[in-house]
Amino acid sequence: MVSAPLNDLFRDATRAAQAGDRAQAATLLAEAIDRGLASRAPLPSKAFFQLGVVLMELGRLAQAEHRVRQGLAKLPRDFAL
Repeated sequence: MVSAPLNDLFRDATRAAQAGDRAQAATLLAEAIDRGLASRAPLPSKAFFQLGVVLMELGRLAQAEHRVRQGLAKLPRDFAL
């Protein structure tokens, strides 16, 4: 279960992406993931993938690769990655 503040960040990131503000979506997704990792809160399995895609769309390929690899390390059996 993802905690309420994290849910808010993920929701806001989704809205930003839908509005075409990929930079804001990337910032919010990264913040949510980093907070979740720091607090050891469970994260949605698609969070790392979504951040990787947004970063790739922004041309930030090294960061996208890093975040996807981070997700694979955290969730090695997640086929979404």
